[in-house]
Amino acid sequence: MSERFGKKNEMKTFLLTFIIMSFMALRLSAQKINPQTEIELPSDSTGSVRGDLKPEPKNPDLELPDVLILGQDRSHRIINDKKNLTPETPALTAIRSEYSSDWTGLDEGKPSFAADSLNKSQTWGSLTGGTVYTFSGAAGHRRPIPEDDMLISGWVNRSEGQFANSKYAHLGLNGKVGYRLDERTMMMARGVVQRSFYGMMQNGYRRQDSKRQMVGGKLSADIFHDFNAITDGSAGLEIGGLSLAGDTTGSTADENSNFLMHFRLGLNSQYRKSQLIFKANYLRETNDSDADTLTQAGRMGRLGFEWLYPFSSKMTAAAGINYASFAHDDSSAISRFSPFARLNFIPSPPLGITLLLSSGLQYTPFSELWRQNQYLAHNIPFDPTDEKIGVKIKVETQPSKMVRLRASAQKQWMNSLYFWQADTTTWLITRDHLNDIEISEIELGAVIELTNSVQFYISYIDYSDQGISAGPQGEPSSYKIPYRPDFYLPIRADITLLHDLNLGIRAELWGARKKRLGGEEQLPSVFLVNIDAQKPLGQHVTALVSIHNLFNTSYSQWENYPEMRFIFSAGVRVVF
Repeated sequence: MSERFGKKNEMKTFLLTFIIMSFMALRLSAQKINPQTEIELPSDSTGSVRGDLKPEPKNPDLELPDVLILGQDRSHRIINDKKNLTPETPALTAIRSEYSSDWTGLDEGKPSFAADSLNKSQTWGSLTGGTVYTFSGAAGHRRPIPEDDMLISGWVNRSEGQFANSKYAHLGLNGKVGYRLDERTMMMARGVVQRSFYGMMQNGYRRQDSKRQMVGGKLSADIFHDFNAITDGSAGLEIGGLSLAGDTTGSTADENSNFLMHFRLGLNSQYRKSQLIFKANYLRETNDSDADTLTQAGRMGRLGFEWLYPFSSKMTAAAGINYASFAHDDSSAISRFSPFARLNFIPSPPLGITLLLSSGLQYTPFSELWRQNQYLAHNIPFDPTDEKIGVKIKVETQPSKMVRLRASAQKQWMNSLYFWQADTTTWLITRDHLNDIEISEIELGAVIELTNSVQFYISYIDYSDQGISAGPQGEPSSYKIPYRPDFYLPIRADITLLHDLNLGIRAELWGARKKRLGGEEQLPSVFLVNIDAQKPLGQHVTALVSIHNLFNTSYSQWENYPEMRFIFSAGVRVVF
């Protein structure tokens, strides 16, 4: 009864916040309405799996949908990093902490503010401080180069936290530089080093000064070459290492070392209206843990071909096939051909429809697993997820000048699927798997632009259809996958007051999440509100204020690891 009463209160608080935000927006809605924009095809990425809001052009930190103009734009490097047409492996949504560390280092060091233009040099620095001895700082320099830019940046974040196990610290440096060898050839190098630590739990209780430490680095180099006006290619090599260790009162325990090498090739060409893309990559990863005497090794190779063709101004299609082969410690191997396809259809200018078909192996390196969960266990299975077939339909329309709507439905049949759950002996989070399982999700979203100064971004993602697999006697059995919520409801409002006071409000309501597969215990639903405000104090200085977890909600992203509660911070940013 008390749990039901708590959920009702959370919903009431959520609705009250939404009403207040709407009222503020309506009070400001007398300004000029933006002109209607042309509809864009839905992106072929599946960011909704992680609960991300749809990228919008007004936010420079978010990535716009992939666009390919056949026969007009031959600079394939612009789309060189676009995602494969196959949907990403399900990330099994977990709440992302505002203070969780990012392996890539603040998106390759790009400033988190809106740059006026990428064709001018910029030097920036920011410093903020707040309650529970929380502070963060960042600095960097960016200089444009032909077709790209060079930059170097660094950052540090630290907090003592409200709880003994919620203290954290992470800092790092990264950089990027390009060099044009001749008119047709360009080289690009990127690098990042990072160090972090987080408070730890041990059998449900935190030991004094116990923490999880991470030290890692990554370096990549790519070369791009235009063979002729319609053909270009690329080659790249990435190497990186990451070490995790537990530390209790100054003594190191549970050390874990990881090394990764990734080689990739790409070739893009055009034949009449068709675009032809060839890809190849090889990834090798080794992991050595003092928890056992084995050194794990995983190897993933892939060859792929992709064909894109515009049938008309209303319809474009893409299809391809990958051949992937994975081997683990020379004892287990899997290989398969994996077809995929995409169809984009615009029956009328305000309506766009995309149909996606996917299949194949998807391998998640150890460094990416740590990025998802800094409390992961040392013994991580080095195996890929295996999708038999996935189907997704996405619809986007703009019924009025102020409103854009989108909807999507996705169903995936998996040979194998990995998920997180806690090990009750170590309280580290393990990565376990299920075989022969089905999962699905439905998303509804809207972008409401009331005025030039007031925009809303709303989504509802339903995960209530959980995994379904065959039981011991062949009968269907339903699973609620751990850490995958019943639903996710985010609302973001961007409001400009007094011409230059920018206010960002993000409210999130998460459904309950199971702690373990087959168990009844669950993490309760969570309602969070974060507020950020920015006010220019001159041409070069901006005042920053933020409130994290406005209602001081007590919650855990991972079982037994409480997250930050209310934090108020303020500071300045300087840009030259």
